[in-house]
Amino acid sequence: MQNKNYTYSIILFLFSFASLAQNQNLTLKGIFDREYENFLYVTKDFKIKIPPLLYSVSEQSHLSKDNLVINLNQIEPYTKDKGELFKQIFARFVLGHEIGHVLQHSMFDKIVFEAPKGELQIYFECFADVIAGTLFSLVTHYDIKKRYEADNNFNFEQYNKGSIEIMNDAYQQILLMDSANVVITSHPTNIQRMTAFRNGKIAGMIDYTQRILADPELYSALPKEHVEQQREIFTSVSTAMGYNISDKDIYKSNILLWARKETYHIINANNKYVSNLMIYNRKFEWDESSENPIVDVSFSIYNSNDTPVIFSGKYLVEFVLRDDPKNIIAIQPVSGKQFENWINPKDTLNISGRLTWFADDKYMPSLNIPGDELSLYSSFPHNGLGLLEIENIQRFSADFSKWNEDSIDDLMDILKFIKNRRGKFIFLKKGIGVSMASKKKNLRVYGAKYSCNFISNRNEDFYFLQRGEKISFVAEIFFKDSSIAENTFRNLKSNVKKAFSYDNQSFQDDEIKYEEYTYQGNVIMDIDFQYIKNMDEYRIKIEILE
Repeated sequence: MQNKNYTYSIILFLFSFASLAQNQNLTLKGIFDREYENFLYVTKDFKIKIPPLLYSVSEQSHLSKDNLVINLNQIEPYTKDKGELFKQIFARFVLGHEIGHVLQHSMFDKIVFEAPKGELQIYFECFADVIAGTLFSLVTHYDIKKRYEADNNFNFEQYNKGSIEIMNDAYQQILLMDSANVVITSHPTNIQRMTAFRNGKIAGMIDYTQRILADPELYSALPKEHVEQQREIFTSVSTAMGYNISDKDIYKSNILLWARKETYHIINANNKYVSNLMIYNRKFEWDESSENPIVDVSFSIYNSNDTPVIFSGKYLVEFVLRDDPKNIIAIQPVSGKQFENWINPKDTLNISGRLTWFADDKYMPSLNIPGDELSLYSSFPHNGLGLLEIENIQRFSADFSKWNEDSIDDLMDILKFIKNRRGKFIFLKKGIGVSMASKKKNLRVYGAKYSCNFISNRNEDFYFLQRGEKISFVAEIFFKDSSIAENTFRNLKSNVKKAFSYDNQSFQDDEIKYEEYTYQGNVIMDIDFQYIKNMDEYRIKIEILE
């Protein structure tokens, strides 16, 4: 376990992005005007023309041909009763995303943007979120610099306190605003958007820090020990993210090319070449006995595609807040490695490496490898980008983001949604398959779990399970309270019986209650209720067969 000074330094390095307009009491329009001017300054050397701001009451906020359109009436409901810092972060998010599209126009041919659809449109929106994160970091540091020049007593450390919570709250409100937008189906999932912005923000921090550390005039006033510590942190984080402005590989040194590849890693779980890969024999050995704790990582990837594929991505140790581990914006890399390898049809790729980690009372380490909820990887055939080949992929959208917190009716909506798509599960499963098998010969026995990220941002509760050619949908609900769990189980059985014309049979032993539903002699669905001892929780598991 590293000492607290090191933890504190890396937190300052990664989290130094909040900025507060103190005692100015600006209107929402005034905040957008000021943020727009900040963006103009930090992009002045980018050789792009950012269109003028246009405030509209009839159009939704977007980038048009001639203007950057902002509808304050659309934004105000999500920022009212919030402080100025919140509104500033909100404005910086919104403007950064649209200016990210401006940068895209400088990179791609105009024809690409005229009518993007399907996966290609999702790609462009995710790309803009990555760039928005990078611009957010650059604008923030410019803003902080201005405030320091205006007030020599400016307290940078106090200035940043609590900023993570505010940033996460602001981004959640932006996602709520976007979900009310009729064109939101063109955007990535909430988890993908937050990951894109966070990774772009970290790249911006890497860029900014590297430029400071390369200029003796900028760091000469800092203690030597602090400078060396920042160099160590910079090296570790930039290696983990695969971004370094001094790297000879332009995909690692050019922010637009890096962002393009990072976007593939974030949204490429929808690619058919990825869903024909399986990860197995995953091993992790944590060692905290040395002064610098390590974890040894290894895993194998099996390619069931009929063509050779390139499999690329990264595996990371990240630190997460102990009291808020689902706060994606707050999750930050500690160490990591990149990979990019060919895998022949029906062949296996073995990957292994050693990473460092640290922890303290507030932050804990978390390993992120392909197949995990926030993992970053992509796969393309040997003859091109699979993304462009599947732009017409069949997509489904279902807004069930709060079902587990609301009522049994929301769960029934999911079951009806899935039941009506039996026979199409092959189109719904997403991402790489994750198998518990330790050997390739056992893959068919153990099967593999696949994500179903079309259900909004509750990937941890839903998955597809494939054994051989058979696929089933699984939903798992966990409860701490036994009475709530029992009541939900009874209501669920009753509602399923009313909603579907299935015959049912009940089974029970000392540890499990089980309900089986059949139609014309075929098992369609089963529901079981069980106490999971090692988790001290009650689980309802629903499985719908293909």
